[in-house]
Amino acid sequence: MRIVAGLGDGFDPFADETSFFLGAFLFEDVGVSAYTGAVRWVADRDLLSNLAGIQAAEGYHGGLIRSVVYQMGAQAQQAANAISRARLSLTPQVITENGLTNGYMVNIASDDANGIAFQRTPEQVLNVVFLTTSKTADHGGFFPHGVGGVVQAT
Repeated sequence: MRIVAGLGDGFDPFADETSFFLGAFLFEDVGVSAYTGAVRWVADRDLLSNLAGIQAAEGYHGGLIRSVVYQMGAQAQQAANAISRARLSLTPQVITENGLTNGYMVNIASDDANGIAFQRTPEQVLNVVFLTTSKTADHGGFFPHGVGGVVQAT
């Protein structure tokens, strides 16, 4: 994502506070859209209730992160928008996403006009975290050795 988003090969999300929040911006928005997209496949009511709780917490985190990055100034805002464009480029299927800013306004959430969070399929989530558009990738990007357990795109 660092190269895809124009952040440079040396980008380290733990280098400083701004870098940390930019890394968090990447993952929290993906988390919100992943949980929103997963709802359709959950039949167990207890599991669905837990999923909704996690998705709500991710949404709170995402809004806070977006607010902090916005307050960090123009350079951080531009980097966040570049991350958003990069995420969008890794999901060749139709998905919409709000960058951090739109002209002079800040987007506190990545949601539609009705306030509903955008959703990603498992394949789209894997595309972002593996930094690829390949439908068969099982590792790469943020998980060079893959993820634990069985994770499959639909």
